[in-house]
Amino acid sequence: MSRGFIMSNQDDITKLIKSISGQANILTIPRIYIRLTKSHRSALFLSQSVYWSDKSNHGDGWFYKSYREWRDELGLNQHAVETCVKTLEEGGWLETKVDRVGIRETRFYRPILGKIAESIKSTLAESAKVTLAESAIEETSKVPKRKTIRSSIKHRLPSETTEDSTDKPHADCPSTTREIQDAYIQELGYKPDTWSAGEGAAAKAIAAKWTVEQFVKAYRHLKAQSFWGDKLVRLSYLKQQIPEILKNGNGKVTHGSTSYSGDRTPEDQDRISAHFKSIARAASERARRDMSTLPAPADSTKA
Repeated sequence: MSRGFIMSNQDDITKLIKSISGQANILTIPRIYIRLTKSHRSALFLSQSVYWSDKSNHGDGWFYKSYREWRDELGLNQHAVETCVKTLEEGGWLETKVDRVGIRETRFYRPILGKIAESIKSTLAESAKVTLAESAIEETSKVPKRKTIRSSIKHRLPSETTEDSTDKPHADCPSTTREIQDAYIQELGYKPDTWSAGEGAAAKAIAAKWTVEQFVKAYRHLKAQSFWGDKLVRLSYLKQQIPEILKNGNGKVTHGSTSYSGDRTPEDQDRISAHFKSIARAASERARRDMSTLPAPADSTKA
């Protein structure tokens, strides 16, 4: 393959990156950026950085924005912006510098389009390999297995144990492992690079007991909790919580050793308020008693 073809291909990818990235008044996040950064916020920041880099008058793709401008544009505070920048810098997709604008020092940003293009090509190539491998495994699983003497004897022998059907909400497996994984990917918004052994086993266990609709309902119930809003809910954890979530609806959902109930009722709020008021009254009473036991100050007018 000639160098000219490689450069042309690189230019085409760079043009494509610019065409799908960002807008002035509407925020868009290309799905490929989410797969690269593993973060919706960082993906959005990268998308807008590519957009403004192409609109800058400072040359070489550099542009500047204050934290207030980022907040107005993306709804991100200074801490969130710094977190996004750190993620993108560590990935090699963004560089920054501090330069003077007028009389003030200002932070400049520039997306590294070459590195972004390489990462996109690598990610797409890896996805193609995974898809091909999954297809091969699926086709292999369709090939009938040759019966051995042992398997034939085992097939004819009566089963020694019976499974307790009360442990399952359904008589048979209500869904497949692939369906649970696909639903999980749909809720995440991106496909994990690899499935760990624990996550794969968790998906299989969930599929053996629950439908896709029940799984999605439980997942969204957890994500609606303030604790889990911006955190990754793993399948291995969700597997433990699904029975309790579906049983109680908006009942307690455990996070480690701490439990959270859904929204507090007015009666709960009244009890909490009365409890804190009683604590405040007791503290005030102790302070008055302590003041009354203090000795009277000496009269400085007496000789």
